[in-house]
Amino acid sequence: GARVMIEGEDVVLKPEAVHNLGMALHELTANAEKYGSLSKPEGAVHVGWKVCEDEKALKLTWEERGGPEVKETSRSGFGRTMIEDIVGKALAGKVVLSFPAQGVRCEIVIPASHITSRG
Repeated sequence: GARVMIEGEDVVLKPEAVHNLGMALHELTANAEKYGSLSKPEGAVHVGWKVCEDEKALKLTWEERGGPEVKETSRSGFGRTMIEDIVGKALAGKVVLSFPAQGVRCEIVIPASHITSRG
């Protein structure tokens, strides 16, 4: 089966948003390959996004499954800091990282003003 599942509605983002979200996704992918679900043959990642009309935002969710058991660390590593800085400062958004035992979960929410078109 597929190890990385991607689903979401068609949206076109401003170049700055594409660049910064790409960097955040690259960091999540690198971490999943080294320590997370993609470090195990049975591991998988689901990436999904949707436009939330009521919040006037684009919500992207990264969820890992099937990797080593996750243990939350109290320290904030370079990757986590980078993702939070990219999304928070460059895109005026927010990041919520959680560490359930089955795999890392990251929710990224950015203002819908970064969307240039849909569909």
